[in-house]
Amino acid sequence: MQLGSKLFLFGFDAFRRKDSVFGVSYLLEKQLEVVFAKRAGDQWELLGEEHMTRGEPLSEQAISDFQSRLSLYRYRSPVWIHLIDRSAAFVKVFTLTGISTQELEAAIAKRIPEETPYHAEELSYHYSLEGSPQAGAQQVVMFGISKAVLRDHLGELDRLGLIPDRVLLSTDVLLWLYRTRIVPMKRESGTTVFIHLFPKQAELLYLENGCLLQSRWIAQEASEHGALGDTIEAAAGAFQREFRRVPKAALVLEPGRQRVKTSLAGFSLATEPVSLWPDLAISPLVVAALEAHHARGVFNFTLPEIEMKRKREANTRERVNLLFSMLFLSFSIFLMAFTPVLANLGEVAWLRLRLYWLSDSIREVKTLRAQALQIQAFREKKSFPVQLLVRLREAIPTGVLVKELDYKSEPGIFLIRGVAGQETFVEQMANALSHSPLFQSVTLERVQAQQDEQQGTLYHFEIKGRLGGGAEP
Repeated sequence: MQLGSKLFLFGFDAFRRKDSVFGVSYLLEKQLEVVFAKRAGDQWELLGEEHMTRGEPLSEQAISDFQSRLSLYRYRSPVWIHLIDRSAAFVKVFTLTGISTQELEAAIAKRIPEETPYHAEELSYHYSLEGSPQAGAQQVVMFGISKAVLRDHLGELDRLGLIPDRVLLSTDVLLWLYRTRIVPMKRESGTTVFIHLFPKQAELLYLENGCLLQSRWIAQEASEHGALGDTIEAAAGAFQREFRRVPKAALVLEPGRQRVKTSLAGFSLATEPVSLWPDLAISPLVVAALEAHHARGVFNFTLPEIEMKRKREANTRERVNLLFSMLFLSFSIFLMAFTPVLANLGEVAWLRLRLYWLSDSIREVKTLRAQALQIQAFREKKSFPVQLLVRLREAIPTGVLVKELDYKSEPGIFLIRGVAGQETFVEQMANALSHSPLFQSVTLERVQAQQDEQQGTLYHFEIKGRLGGGAEP
């Protein structure tokens, strides 16, 4: 009995288990880039990369080929993250003065429309408070993006059959990375410029003692001459004139030192590349997004309608998984119930054949008769667990998954362990078992609610009872 339940749990878990696989998509110039990585302990392993050309009509065949390549990874049910760079969003840093703590939230809500080029209903944003309030002044950092831009990004992914679990903004990810990983490593204080390089593009974060002062996105047009460092130098000069501060350090998030040297030629500050993951051939911003998602340290910009679509798909998968578990359970019950019966019938047939052959030997006939009586008694004892499985199957309501069934023939005690989506389902099952003449002393030993990140609240339970005298002969 225990062997059958363990086989059932193994098959069910193997079907439901999700590897720690992540898919990250982002738009880079004229391509949609997709990276698949697997978390192994505290490290990341690159599984593969795919890309799709943008800016031109795509044929059905091109989309089908792209989806076929993704299917090599998607059967493992990866967590999907879409990363939006700073060029498609905006970051505002402003200070509120003379505002009490009680009035701060209302003052921020009033100030936000003044800082953004969009109507409030067409804006997706979040904000954080920087540092400690000083002399009645509070610094606010706001991250925002137009919902129309979000719909364009998510619509392009949806056309390829991709629905992201989370949508992250590059500036939000970089600020989280600087505060959690780079500051402890570099122990920088004072004014610092944190640079993330793209091909002919860069995102600059000016920080002072870990607080964001300004965020800039720099892009070098194809017609421009000179190095990207000249454009960054101009932006640095504008920052110094506005804030009257000169950065003491320039940290660059880029795996290739040669690319840093080439891109930042002409930049006046001495730069120091930051290689947090030198052994990975993945964009450091992608790895930072994976780390930020794992730590739940950044805001999710996913639109409500995308969240609803994701939930509908998750519910559909859950129903399929539940159907599979029920089929697997039925098959396990069939094997546990009928395999011993068929084996016993075969032994009885073999004994009868031997009786025919050895009819002249009285002693042999008596011995065989005793064996047959023992087998018959064994079959009668085994009828109880067979009826237990049959009645148990009838008592299990929809929404309950039996994970383990322990049965001891002497003195006929059974213990059921399982999980349910609602507590009422557990009570229904216990009542159904109590009203069956086969069971006696049915008690609900334990019901414990546990939170599951994917499925919400689940109720783990134990039901104990004993097989009674109402079993059929």
